[in-house]
Amino acid sequence: MTYSKEQLVGFYTKMLRIRLCEESFVEPILSKEIRCPVHLCTGQEAVAVGICSALENDDYIFGNHRSHGHYLAKGGRMRELVAEVFCRETGCSRGRGGRCTSSTPRSG
Repeated sequence: MTYSKEQLVGFYTKMLRIRLCEESFVEPILSKEIRCPVHLCTGQEAVAVGICSALENDDYIFGNHRSHGHYLAKGGRMRELVAEVFCRETGCSRGRGGRCTSSTPRSG
């Protein structure tokens, strides 16, 4: 399949967004501000973006390990993901999933 320059830039932008979000977790993890184990998907951003680019808006995807990237690639809100990792009620799973983000956005 051939992608347009606009699509390729969009894929790269999503991958960069995932990487920057995940890198923002490193210091809070090291300083123990985030207390639960967080398995980052650093280096696997293209997998999440590639999979989610093939999905329709109404499709669901479930992840069980290193799935922050999938959540963001599917269109999840970064603010809600960060709140979830910090176990806050404003998180995408109301702070109950912690690092194991289980809610999947429907918009792409």
